[in-house]
Parts: sequence; C-alpha cells; structure tokens
Amino acid sequence: MYKTAGVTFESRQQILEDIYNKSGPFIRAWLEKTTYDSEPAIKVLEQSSGLQIGWIAKVDVPELYDKPCQEIFGEIGNFEGRWYCKLKSPILWRNPTARFQDSK
Repeated sequence: MYKTAGVTFESRQQILEDIYNKSGPFIRAWLEKTTYDSEPAIKVLEQSSGLQIGWIAKVDVPELYDKPCQEIFGEIGNFEGRWYCKLKSPILWRNPTARFQDSK
C-alpha cells in the first residue's frame, strides 16, 4: 500500500471529497512520472477527471519509478476531518504524451 502525499495542498481536500461523494471510496488513478525540485517524483491523477489528487510519497518513489506501472487502485477516506487516499495494486505506466487538466 502506498501513501498519497500532498492531499492537503491547493484544492485537493475538496477534490477528494467531491470524488468520494460522486463515486464512493474506491478509485482508479493514473501515475505520471515527473520531477520535483530536480528529483524523480510521481503525480497521482484521478482517472475520470484527470485532476491531481497528490503525489506518491517520496519514500515510495524509488520502488515505483522504474516499474512498468501506470494505473493504480485506491481508497479515499476521511479521518478526523481530513481526506486521505491510500493506493495499492499498480498496473502499467501511462503514456507520457497524454494530457490531463491539472488541479491548479
């Protein structure tokens, strides 16, 4: 299981709540390889909307970055008023030329 980092930044708490209210707790997400501060990083994009819901936690990036995974299953929940997303079961890496709307 992988922690989704950055879920309290920007409008991501509202995005997670909206996804949960519309679709329930289980989601499919895309993983997108990128860099952040010149370090390898992986964005987590909710599949149906393409909105960024967070990042793969920095400690998990080395494990996943070189694996051929693209799609991942997850679960959204709320603990003490904060939305979170746990990810599991990576599938295949997404086509890097595909474009999705960013949550900014």
